[in-house]
Amino acid sequence: MNPAAVPFASFGTTGPLDLLGWNAGWALLFADALLLLLLLEGAALVWWLRRGRHAVGPGDIVWALLAGLGLTAALRLAVVQAPLGAIVMCLAGAGAAHAVDLWRRLSRR
Repeated sequence: MNPAAVPFASFGTTGPLDLLGWNAGWALLFADALLLLLLLEGAALVWWLRRGRHAVGPGDIVWALLAGLGLTAALRLAVVQAPLGAIVMCLAGAGAAHAVDLWRRLSRR
């Protein structure tokens, strides 16, 4: 079966992307909830870090959060069957953010 011929699955049906037996509607809600959680986590961490002296600063957490946002955005795009190029760009951005995060952490030693 041609995957491009399969229509987007609604809340009541199972689509070509089956995450843990979920249909695409629930997977989309899950991806959106993850994106919201990551944004809230970032805001909470920046607020907490600005309140006092800590060993890490906001610049230290932003790269890890960007990597997570890139992966979650790729998941969301895959659920809505976006063009492959958009998914690859999100994954490449997540990989780049992860590389910067690792480089920053390892260069401190």
